[in-house]
Amino acid sequence: MTSKNGKVRTLTKEWQGKRFNSPNDLAIDNVGKNIYFTDPRYVGEEKREIEFEGIFMVRPDGSTELATKDVKKPNGIIFSKDGKKVFVADHEVTNDGTRQLLSFSVTAEGKLENKQTLHDFGSSRGIDGMALGPRGNIFATAGSGKEAGIYVFEPGGNLLQVINLPGDPTNCTFGHEKNSLTLYVTAQSPKGQKKQSYALYRLRLDK
Repeated sequence: MTSKNGKVRTLTKEWQGKRFNSPNDLAIDNVGKNIYFTDPRYVGEEKREIEFEGIFMVRPDGSTELATKDVKKPNGIIFSKDGKKVFVADHEVTNDGTRQLLSFSVTAEGKLENKQTLHDFGSSRGIDGMALGPRGNIFATAGSGKEAGIYVFEPGGNLLQVINLPGDPTNCTFGHEKNSLTLYVTAQSPKGQKKQSYALYRLRLDK
């Protein structure tokens, strides 16, 4: 975290005296109180101190707690519009790995319970990053090749639309303008180039 004076402050670096795997993505609850972050392990040969890959929560006093470990390899994470649920991308990259969009209920203590599978991508490339639209829909970066794009889900998991992209997407976020809605997406540039590169895309959407 960078404060207003430009100084960097570490909010958390371990849980129960053990270093995290590879903190990946974070979300702040709707009252700006607790910070939730996913802790997968995609790369690296260092000895692991935490044997599972879970979702952790940092409270305002700096204490770090386990929110849930009922996931395989958590990646993107966002809160629902009402703050009562958390949506999580569970994305294993192995051939037989889990690639699902999950939801959890947020308890009064801030824990994540009542896991539900909203969408299963099967053998396709699962979700990396996500953003919440103004109507509460989930905009998720997923798919590869001809299936690459932004997958738009209702909060209950119903797939509404796929916005195709020329390259595999990684993350997305909204930029709100006065009379329009813009989604910014990081993704690979179109396939077929001699050297793979990455690009930032801008999509103008209806509100």
